Amino acid sequence: MDTFHKKSKQRYFPHGLSGCALFSLTLCVIISIWGAYLIGSSRYHLNNDRQGKTPIPELPLIKEPVIFDPDPRWLGSDAKTHKIWENEHLNGFTHSFVLDNPREYGFKKGIPARRGAERFIISMHHQLHCLASIRMAYFNQTDNHQHRRDGSHPDMRLLGRLHVENCFDYLRQAIQCSADSTVEWARVEKNGKRKEIDGWGVPHYGCKDVRVLEEFIAQHQ
Repeated sequence: MDTFHKKSKQRYFPHGLSGCALFSLTLCVIISIWGAYLIGSSRYHLNNDRQGKTPIPELPLIKEPVIFDPDPRWLGSDAKTHKIWENEHLNGFTHSFVLDNPREYGFKKGIPARRGAERFIISMHHQLHCLASIRMAYFNQTDNHQHRRDGSHPDMRLLGRLHVENCFDYLRQAIQCSADSTVEWARVEKNGKRKEIDGWGVPHYGCKDVRVLEEFIAQHQ
């Protein structure tokens, strides 16, 4: 009777798991979750370390969606539009900034500036500069070279062509790096059909407020 009584005290959980086995399984799950957290955390810090320090402030996201629509100020090739685009083309000069301690951030040498400082440019402004250069080359062809800058020398023309060619690949890589994953739908034609996607009227979320960059550059001239 004593032997039977001792055996009857053993309790088994459903599916054949004893209390000890269930405890061991729970402990393994907890350890696995904690280990995954530590690995993910270490990868996060590793990526941050690889990115390194930067003097550029973090750009806040615009809370409201930004809807892409045609802006007449930027369309065509009249004098007013050309002036706006010319400002973008000059970004390489007007939107460069100066650092006194670039090596502290792991940067290679920039353009020499005053008192040992060095001049740099932010990629976004370089991209806009490239886009304006391509636009200039395009409208010089369609408008019979009305927008040509003072660069009639053959060497200058060759330099301009090489610059535009480089811009194509530079912008390709910049677009892929940013990778805007917004889903775009078809536009409605006058007959009510949907045949093409032009990207207009589509809200984009997660756009950055670039005014922070403008403030930073103004403080580092």
